[in-house]
Amino acid sequence: MASDRLGNYRLLSRLGAGGTGTVFKAQQENLNRVVALKVLHPGFGRQAALVKRFKREILTTAALSHPNLVKVYDAGQDGDRYYFSMEFIDGYPLRDRLRGGKSVPPKEAIRFTHQLADAIRYLHAKGMVHRDIKPENIMVCTDGNVKLMDFGIVKVQDQTVLTQEGSTVGTPRYMSPEMVTGEPQDLRSDIYQMGVILYEMLAGKCPFDGPTISDIANKITDEPAQPPSLSASGLSLGLDRVVMRCLEKNPADRYPDAEAFDLDLTEAESDLDTGGRLTTRPLQPRRGPSVQAHTPPPVAQQPAQVQTQALPAQPSRVPLPGGDGETWVERSYRTLSDSLQEPSVRKGLLLSPVAFLLGLGIVFWL
Repeated sequence: MASDRLGNYRLLSRLGAGGTGTVFKAQQENLNRVVALKVLHPGFGRQAALVKRFKREILTTAALSHPNLVKVYDAGQDGDRYYFSMEFIDGYPLRDRLRGGKSVPPKEAIRFTHQLADAIRYLHAKGMVHRDIKPENIMVCTDGNVKLMDFGIVKVQDQTVLTQEGSTVGTPRYMSPEMVTGEPQDLRSDIYQMGVILYEMLAGKCPFDGPTISDIANKITDEPAQPPSLSASGLSLGLDRVVMRCLEKNPADRYPDAEAFDLDLTEAESDLDTGGRLTTRPLQPRRGPSVQAHTPPPVAQQPAQVQTQALPAQPSRVPLPGGDGETWVERSYRTLSDSLQEPSVRKGLLLSPVAFLLGLGIVFWL
């Protein structure tokens, strides 16, 4: 810029540039604090649509307060130059961590994603959709936490999106299929972009890439994503499934909100084992506790053995003394039969349980 001053701010150094403006590290002299100052690009202040979008970004961001969102302090105008100040983050963009195909350890990537999901859940509760979640817009603080910034294309529900009709918004590799095709977008577009960020942190690359924007767009809309575990070790099957659900082509097949995504991410985190092997415990959708039928351990089959047991020998016919050849059983039966012919005996027998049981025993023996 032609001057190193802008209103109450003294510009110290250039931090970066985006589609609509440049961000400077600046000193807010009236409050003696260091801030990040975003200034609309020179000449853009004369374009009514861009000025409207820029002002909306200021108003949108200033109304937010969340530990994982960059806080806006002040806004102003100097001639045709518009600017606003926000908290200066002592850290680095997540993009710096991912350059050269580098990945983030799974536990740390999940921790970052939990914080992003909490910030997105807060935005969605306010009726806002970010639509530009990418590593360049995620600051990693020196304390290990992350903050989401740049609300230049935030969509406020039920309001007109400040882009040209039929155009797309977002960065190609992080765009959802409906963003590519220009279809209506809602909070599930943010779910998709969080899935892309998590994928890239785990695998060291985006799920879809190509030499041209057209190639990337065609892959996003037409090709299925490959699980991140195919490109990185130490990932659980549950983590794969969480990421893949975020990347569904149809928004209806993704997580319905950031809370559901965050809950499953917590469940998937427990699937990570120290050896980095894939686990097989199913994750989403949850239908209650997993119940598996108990199968007893196999028992070795023993060859069938046929055992032969000798039948009891028939009682020997031992003749009783007397020379008539009768055995004691035959004589007892004859004697009982003769006795039963007497009326007095039959009457006594019927009245005597002992005699009755004796008779049954003899009959059974025969």
